[in-house]
Amino acid sequence: MKITLLTHAKELNRTDNTGILCRDLPDVSLEVVVWQRKSPDEQLLQALASGALLITPKGDGEQQLDVNNCSHFVLLDATWQEAQKMYNRSDYLKAARWYAFDDPAPSKYHLRRNQIPGGLCTAECVLTLLQQKAMHHSAAQLQQRFEHYLAD
Repeated sequence: MKITLLTHAKELNRTDNTGILCRDLPDVSLEVVVWQRKSPDEQLLQALASGALLITPKGDGEQQLDVNNCSHFVLLDATWQEAQKMYNRSDYLKAARWYAFDDPAPSKYHLRRNQIPGGLCTAECVLTLLQQKAMHHSAAQLQQRFEHYLAD
């Protein structure tokens, strides 16, 4: 499985970024792409055009897609306010195929303010994908990392 974190530049130096927990998981190729408003990454555009799914708490319109039929996922790695701005300013994201988790468990991540209902942090999104795709070994590793992170 491949995961692209489309990361806001401010997120790169934040100590409360959970995207870093997703590195070096078995059977997961993780790529970090810094979001650029005016010149999006060409490989990202190609991936979206080739069927990569944008993971979102809610999408535009009705779209029922099966994560099991996809091997490449794109996540917006930012605060919820920044992620919303990234989405709103990026027509290529609005045109992407998307997937929203059905009734996700409440987020356990409370290190940032202004969480949205149903909003998961980056690590929780990846964990949910791993669980839905029955990638139990990777999911267990990420779950352990996330719990340790929250305990610190």
